[in-house]
Amino acid sequence: MNKQQFLAEVRSRINCLPKPDIDRSLDYCGEMIDDLMENGMSEEEAVAAMGTPGQTASDILSDSVGQPPSFASSDSFDPHASAPDPSSGQSTEPPPDRTIPPEEVPKYTVPPQTQKSGSSFPAWLVIVLLVLGFPLWGSLILTVFALALTLFLLLWTALITLYAIDFALAVCAIALLAVGFVSPLIGGVFGVGLASALGTFGLALVCGGCAILLFLLCLLFGKGVVGLHKVCFRALKRLFVRKGA
Repeated sequence: MNKQQFLAEVRSRINCLPKPDIDRSLDYCGEMIDDLMENGMSEEEAVAAMGTPGQTASDILSDSVGQPPSFASSDSFDPHASAPDPSSGQSTEPPPDRTIPPEEVPKYTVPPQTQKSGSSFPAWLVIVLLVLGFPLWGSLILTVFALALTLFLLLWTALITLYAIDFALAVCAIALLAVGFVSPLIGGVFGVGLASALGTFGLALVCGGCAILLFLLCLLFGKGVVGLHKVCFRALKRLFVRKGA
């Protein structure tokens, strides 16, 4: 039986009580189960340590009328049954209490409150120390900021330079292709033969291949730079949000 089933069973047995009393009792039982689970028990073990739903309901009903808890079984307890009539010869003595061993009774312990340890230094002293130490920690912060900004600029400068080189190689490949096509036509005028045209085509293919490879390298490098900046910005955001909280 899990926690929700246990609480639902207890609720069905104490539905004769006012709703505020039911809610308060169920909240208390739920806190007891949560505390037992925090102490290392599983949900089923914590529910089993609470006893049966009938015992818990009987205890709650007994407390609600100002009687000591009896942990009586729900099979013998009927909250809707009328009180015995002395004139009918029925015994009016309460049934004997059925108690469980103390070690089996789940004990509710209030979680310790977290005490905020205040600073042992007065506020004015902290402010004075911060002002006097500004030349040291201020210069360190500025140095770290300058280094981060320099790295930021270097990465983007390298990325732009690679794209510029790739663009230059692509332009060279296109220009060499144009020269290779035109050179046989004007070869008789300038003395450029077929061999020179083939050499020009070869250089155009080399430049084009280098441009394609460099373009792929630029894409990978650009993704790495963008990813690095995202990681840095997220780390700074978590740092400032945690400090603000």
